[in-house]
Amino acid sequence: MIIKLIESTSNPIIRKALSLQLRKNRKKYQQFLLEGIRGIQDILSEASQIEIILFEKRIESLTGGEDLIRKCEEAGIKSAQVTESIMKKIADTQTPQGVVAIVHVPEYDLNEILRGSQFLLMLDEIQDPGNMGTLIRSAEAAGFDAVILTPGSTDPYSMKCIRAATGAVLYIPVFELKSTEEAWEKLRQNQYRILGAALENGKVYTSETYDPPVALIIGNEARGINPTLLAKMDGAITIPMKGKTQSLNAAIAGSVLMFHVAAACCEDQIMV
Repeated sequence: MIIKLIESTSNPIIRKALSLQLRKNRKKYQQFLLEGIRGIQDILSEASQIEIILFEKRIESLTGGEDLIRKCEEAGIKSAQVTESIMKKIADTQTPQGVVAIVHVPEYDLNEILRGSQFLLMLDEIQDPGNMGTLIRSAEAAGFDAVILTPGSTDPYSMKCIRAATGAVLYIPVFELKSTEEAWEKLRQNQYRILGAALENGKVYTSETYDPPVALIIGNEARGINPTLLAKMDGAITIPMKGKTQSLNAAIAGSVLMFHVAAACCEDQIMV
């Protein structure tokens, strides 16, 4: 169903969309904004998670735009046309494509996930939304079962993070923790082997064994893993540098390690 053209920011739908630009409101409503044709196309299989699609008329002239609106109608997703000025207020990019979705954050039970998982990714105070989104995307692609975030991490549902994750937050559970200690205790109760990525004093990642369940920790971009967590880990792993570069971006390092961890337990997969 397409709602008639919305021309005012006082419209309740638009006020809701604008409010979701703030983290506190994303937590309050358990919803987030997803921008762009490709990103929305990627989550159409989860139509029940989409509350509404907001679009400009010009979207129909862009590659995939008209097809996207048609598929949304076929899936029974509510949509509304908005003016260019409204879209510019809602969108996060400087040159928006002209389509934004309001999406529900999936609900999961952490205890249930921990009991049934093989591989978990823990992100310790990751600050860059691009890194966060890429790590979530890689975790889902590598076959990890969930992502858990320590307090102080950037918002996984910010628009920049969501763009980098390309919809992966709908396919892999993401938990924002209030207490690192509580999560650590739960991992221990479920007999996880906890390994962290380190720049030095770690075992070369290809020499380590990864018998599940395994929790892999990627630390803060500037400081690495919190010293308190480092002291509790079962081991540290490192990626050797053959060139002059001394370290890898957190998202790249985490992605390399995740694909290797998952593949190391499956002989029919290619190891990274």
